[in-house]
Amino acid sequence: MTPDSLDDLLDRSAPATRAIDDRALTAMIADARREVPRGRKRRGALLAGSLAIVMLGGAGLATADSDWLWGAGMDDPRRSVTYTSPTWGACELRLGELRAANPLAQAGIDRVVDAWFAETDIESEMAPLIGKYLAVLEDSQAGDPESLADPRRPDLNYWGAVDLSVAELLHDELTEHGYTGPGAGLASGASQVHCEGEQWR
Repeated sequence: MTPDSLDDLLDRSAPATRAIDDRALTAMIADARREVPRGRKRRGALLAGSLAIVMLGGAGLATADSDWLWGAGMDDPRRSVTYTSPTWGACELRLGELRAANPLAQAGIDRVVDAWFAETDIESEMAPLIGKYLAVLEDSQAGDPESLADPRRPDLNYWGAVDLSVAELLHDELTEHGYTGPGAGLASGASQVHCEGEQWR
């Protein structure tokens, strides 16, 4: 696709995002895993530094009732989950741009991801994980008065917790199918959210 002036305008008006340090994310995930036992036994740890980093740190934002569009690679509604945000109402989180570390494995990873979204009740599986990530996010902001004063904070934190929960579940699913370890899983990925009543300013 050739960028045009609308693309430039959307890029310039997108809210700023920030990346999470790999070590901080790994520590946050380890703390959360210790706090809440998993219902299902799964192998492996969350793929720190790739999918979750991109999902939380570089995620695009959009407004459901505005002129915002889904970003590049986010046009497939089959790769999405829904949730209810504390004040923003119904939300849809889409995953896209899932790139295999090994390009020869891309078709296989796409099959696993598509089957997982089609056959799994992801909303039910992520429900017990959201609380642990939400607690870790809130604890990390406890000493930041500016962050605590932001009226959007509960919705932003809930979005982050959903995002991380989906990333963990997807990582575990790929691991079960042998897509794990250096050069075998995902090299990158992204997510984007639309909510009915979201406020980004």
